[in-house]
Amino acid sequence: MKRAMLLIGSVLAGALVFGGCQKQTPAPQGQVNGQAAVDEQVNKFLTEKGITLAPGAGRAALSGPEGSGIASMDKANGTTTYSVIADLPSLTSGMYAAWLKNESGAVVNLGQLRLEKGGYMVVKTTTEDWSGYKTVVVSKETGAAATPTGAVLQGNFP
Repeated sequence: MKRAMLLIGSVLAGALVFGGCQKQTPAPQGQVNGQAAVDEQVNKFLTEKGITLAPGAGRAALSGPEGSGIASMDKANGTTTYSVIADLPSLTSGMYAAWLKNESGAVVNLGQLRLEKGGYMVVKTTTEDWSGYKTVVVSKETGAAATPTGAVLQGNFP
């Protein structure tokens, strides 16, 4: 429980930094080669945003045509906490939603990203086993959706 609170506290503290940050241009497709490059991209994003994740939390770099972000997965005491933090343009209508996706295309909705001090974020804690869901998708939705319809960011957990 303490790790989850530390993670959430760290994410919220980091979200305060979003207000003064410029939108990042995502790395072009094909430039991220191997886990070392993904870790470098995630660490750069975290450093620029002033965010600290719990040691041992899984990380995924998110990139796409409209912004960038990170997703984390922290397992402790029989629960898993997923966090998505994204630097995306403000919406005039609709919402951003975060999803986990497995290799067969099945999805789990992590929830709607909320605007927090200039950045978007969602935190979801579960006792369910979603370890087979390695892809994180952030989509732009006009209403409730059963699957992501307008993906704007995507990345993978190792």
